Amino acid sequence: MNQLNTAQLIEVRGKRLHVEMDGAADLPALVYLHGGPGASCYDFVQFQMKRLAKHFHVIAFDQRGVLRSDPILADEPFGMDDLVEDCEALRIALDIKSWSVLGHSFGGHLGVRYAVAYPKSIDCLILECPSFDFDLSLRSHLRALGLEFLKMDDRAHAIQALAAANGTQDGRGTFDVFQTLVDGLGSERWEAMHIHGPEKGVFPRLAQEADFQDEQWGRAAMHFSGLLRDGKIYESIIPLLSAITQPSLLIKGKFDLVTCDKQLLAYLQNVTNGEVAMFEHSGHFPRIEEPELYEDVVRRFVYKHVSVGRVSAMQVT
Repeated sequence: MNQLNTAQLIEVRGKRLHVEMDGAADLPALVYLHGGPGASCYDFVQFQMKRLAKHFHVIAFDQRGVLRSDPILADEPFGMDDLVEDCEALRIALDIKSWSVLGHSFGGHLGVRYAVAYPKSIDCLILECPSFDFDLSLRSHLRALGLEFLKMDDRAHAIQALAAANGTQDGRGTFDVFQTLVDGLGSERWEAMHIHGPEKGVFPRLAQEADFQDEQWGRAAMHFSGLLRDGKIYESIIPLLSAITQPSLLIKGKFDLVTCDKQLLAYLQNVTNGEVAMFEHSGHFPRIEEPELYEDVVRRFVYKHVSVGRVSAMQVT
């Protein structure tokens, strides 16, 4: 049975998740894990869902507590393991034998944890500008923040950012400094640091066009706060990279700040069956900045590795 253009709330482990699906159900399944934490799948749906649905049965969902999914309550236990278990529970609820996972940024971090915990559930693992180490990603941002503050002739904040980027504090300390400094940068400059191409201003535009309530947008804060309290977000998953058994692809925007050189090196050294696709004209959002190339790279990679019976030779070429 073919299944196209559906959006629904699906109860998974006691929470209703907002799930969107597109593409024929007999095509290889591809699930998208959004970043943030707490960013939702909304922009992915706007920029890539229709493109990829020509080749895949695409599933995208707002993670537990995010935007259109049920909120996380103040006194509710919540952490990284819940997100991993939600991924697997959703696959089972949708009666999908196995699927490929496409994770962006924090979603890449989550995707690695999921792939290692449930290797038989995942055909391929695609990581778009992932963070394997929260502290390393934050330090990369602090270096860039230092340069931005210098452009603003703000010497004091530039020194603070660069000192923290090279400091001896732990991940929690790095995050505290980052959180203090980023508020002084301004949203336009912040977005310009992450989008290299001409689509600057895309996220404010999407937010303006979307018909969501302030309370829904605010759910992300509880989601993120819960992950910070849980603490696993501070744990480097670089030691897990060698345990990835699935064919994997790291999509790297040339100007991306999240997947810094140290993390890229760790991937190359530890993932024996991994590939890298460099997007020369992108920052942190290749799917938005180079959408046609993104579609083609994802299609070719998955079709190269899915079982022969599920994709015709015509589709692979």
